[in-house]
Amino acid sequence: MAPYRPPDGLPHDVLARPDFIAACKSRKLGQILGIAKKWGGTGFTVSHIARRCEMTVSQVQDYIKRGRQAHSIEIFERVADGIHIPGHMLGVTRRAWEAEDAGSSSDARPSEDRTDTGPVTSAPLLLLNQAGGLNIRDDLEPGEDAEIMLMIQEADRTDIGPGTIESLYTIFDKLCRDYLNAPASELQAKLKRLYSRIMRLRQGRMTFGQHRELIALSGWVTALLGCVDWDMNQREAAETARDATFRFAREIGHSELTAWSYEMQAWFALTEGRYSDVTSITKAAQTIGGENSAIVQLIMQEARGWARLGNRKAAESAIDRGHSLLEKLPAINYPRHFIYDRTKFPFYVASCYQWLGDDAKAERFAHQVISECEQNGTTERSPMRLAEVYITLGLVYAKRGDLDAAVEAGSRALTFERKSGPSLIIRAAELDKTIFEKFPNTRRAKEFDDQLRAVCEQFGLPLPPHAS
Repeated sequence: MAPYRPPDGLPHDVLARPDFIAACKSRKLGQILGIAKKWGGTGFTVSHIARRCEMTVSQVQDYIKRGRQAHSIEIFERVADGIHIPGHMLGVTRRAWEAEDAGSSSDARPSEDRTDTGPVTSAPLLLLNQAGGLNIRDDLEPGEDAEIMLMIQEADRTDIGPGTIESLYTIFDKLCRDYLNAPASELQAKLKRLYSRIMRLRQGRMTFGQHRELIALSGWVTALLGCVDWDMNQREAAETARDATFRFAREIGHSELTAWSYEMQAWFALTEGRYSDVTSITKAAQTIGGENSAIVQLIMQEARGWARLGNRKAAESAIDRGHSLLEKLPAINYPRHFIYDRTKFPFYVASCYQWLGDDAKAERFAHQVISECEQNGTTERSPMRLAEVYITLGLVYAKRGDLDAAVEAGSRALTFERKSGPSLIIRAAELDKTIFEKFPNTRRAKEFDDQLRAVCEQFGLPLPPHAS
């Protein structure tokens, strides 16, 4: 008996599932592959999907389980061809196999009240044939058809090999994961090398689709570089990178990337104490729309801005809106920059309530962050997040009158090797000031102040303003 071989494409009932249609429309590849694996039928395993879509098993698992995001059109085209998802469902051109299927079944695939005419072209001299290909119009002057065919061939010529753009996205994805705990100087160097490689590719020949992909990737890389620059207190470089991100995003109409450029601007304002700017930037940026991590983070930055301004009602309203949107997104517990994982929510809420003076809630959410990092096995990957959480706890302990606990928490925050300098120091300075006010002229207060001064010198930042 011949061994069972699973079908190449997904069953029609899976393609017609509302959750699958929604996942395709929003291009959430992890959900698409997860639904395919769960409902594709016997043999539709991770290895089968990987083989059909020209991926490794680990890549498929990263998309399904670990929240890896797909940015390249090339990836969605491979998935469409691999497991036979009609092109219109993923917003890509009609696939060659669709023309073949159309000959045997005209109603086999789900539709969305559209006229299935295949790929659209803006060239007025070209017509679509019934197979979805291009025909030269028959009213052209002699010799024009050859010239137009040459133009088409030239438009399809490219110096970029197959899989090149996806490999660049894979490198970028790893740098987003490394951002959390890798040395900032190493990350900065790697990002600059990656950006230079992208720029070299952009100088060669490419298709329109590849041009768009490289512009998008340029925007993502400059966004991450801007964050690293800011962590290192290289503020002018960070703002330059953020502005480049905004320009790249605007050039191709990339709404999520545009939202991240505004989120960075709000984050910079928050660490510089420009709290009214934070609320105005974040509220304006939320009009971009969409349901993604960038919008969640913008809402939570808005909450932090209101908390800093002492407006509890507005802060809690933003927290509720952020939580509601977060619940609609895939549950991600593994930290990765530009993805709002579950542990990040209590981290932001803890700081909000500490600034609002509700120490009980601040302490509860801070301990929730620590507990969730331990449960998810991500403690070692979350040094910057944990550092600010320990500062929050230090402030709670200091106000409670427990000097030893306050200094211990604060010292622990400053000992993590990976730091976001401006963000950490502005928070640590709050703790330093509180300890000095509550416990003046004490040895332990002096110990923490000396430790903070050393970190300030490391980043070239001024000493705490209250220090004599």
